[in-house]
Amino acid sequence: LLFGMPVILNPYLFVPFLMTPPVNVFLGKVFIDFFGMNGFYIQLPWAFPGPLGLLIGTNFQSISFVFLSLMLVVDILIYLPFCRAYDRQLLVKEDIASSNDIILEEDTSE
Repeated sequence: LLFGMPVILNPYLFVPFLMTPPVNVFLGKVFIDFFGMNGFYIQLPWAFPGPLGLLIGTNFQSISFVFLSLMLVVDILIYLPFCRAYDRQLLVKEDIASSNDIILEEDTSE
């Protein structure tokens, strides 16, 4: 699945892809140590969806909902500048391609 998405060998998305897991682990450690969030009670299969697995694994503890929300916001904030830069790059490529199409159309109409 990762090779089908523009993550692998894409410097715009590969950097946040490597940055978010350590940040999430650090946030989890802070929530467990300082806010009293439970560790995982239940051993879940490896293919279990992450956000749902967090809630089920912590036995739906209320602080886990806060942690999940904070984690999603932080991950979005990490990815946002990289996605914007990638979008700008794609927009420039699209503008170049459309200008080449316009030039080709003008040449064929003469």
